[in-house]
Amino acid sequence: MESEKPHRSLRFKAFIVVVVFIIFAGVFWFYILPILISYESLRLSGVEGWTVNSEGEIRQTTFVLWNNGTQDVTIRRVWVNGTLLDSDEWGSYWGGSN
Repeated sequence: MESEKPHRSLRFKAFIVVVVFIIFAGVFWFYILPILISYESLRLSGVEGWTVNSEGEIRQTTFVLWNNGTQDVTIRRVWVNGTLLDSDEWGSYWGGSN
């Protein structure tokens, strides 16, 4: 009987170590690792086209942007030739293309 007590104690300690390791691995995998390997990248891949008025001024253009990052992107400010455009002057529309 005396020899069984230390043996059970060793099994219990090993079980606790394994459970703690599994919990730590799960927390690391789902919460810490994504932060370490995430990246953010918003890329302007080209201009699809533009509209010119009768005075020769470009009034509308379509830019193609690719969000290769891990977070959603919201465009809040648009600068053209160093001039900040009023948000009423521009709009963004999501469009999927192949």
